[in-house]
Amino acid sequence: MKSLIKLFFSSALVGLVFVSPALAKTPTPTSMPAPSEHKVEYLLPYPGILPDHPLYFLKTLRDRILEALIVDPLRKSEFYLLQADKRLNMGIFFGAKGKALDAAESMTTAEQFMERTVAGLVTFRNSGSQVPASMVDRLEKSIGKHVEVLEDMVTNAGQSERQILERVLETVRRLQGEVGKLK
Repeated sequence: MKSLIKLFFSSALVGLVFVSPALAKTPTPTSMPAPSEHKVEYLLPYPGILPDHPLYFLKTLRDRILEALIVDPLRKSEFYLLQADKRLNMGIFFGAKGKALDAAESMTTAEQFMERTVAGLVTFRNSGSQVPASMVDRLEKSIGKHVEVLEDMVTNAGQSERQILERVLETVRRLQGEVGKLK
């Protein structure tokens, strides 16, 4: 056993001594054309089961119970933001499945949660407390992502869904202005 360990360490030592570094030339960076549109760096949470799943009612029941149990207005706003992001991602999933009406409905629900988020933070600030900068930054990124996704969905939607999504997009842009006042 000792000879096996000595053999291993001696071969490792020989390998380290006689390995030469690679002297490959690094490629010079070429100028890449700037992307025409700015993508928001914000990851949406996985939505879990979708409303077309038979057990979806359990998820909504759980969320309503959690909402009722959260007392801190800042934590409740974070919860609403999470729900808004999940609903937005649900809309993306429905859009990928070809269920445009369900996608538009999920987007509408997402923005209702976003309105609750912003209203909760405005109330929190008006009560004399200061909204943490990290929460405002996260909210700005989230709303930017919502605008980005909604603009994409509006261009790819049918006529009836387009009207719904345009109204939702107007709401999000209005909320974007309100978030700017939270700083």
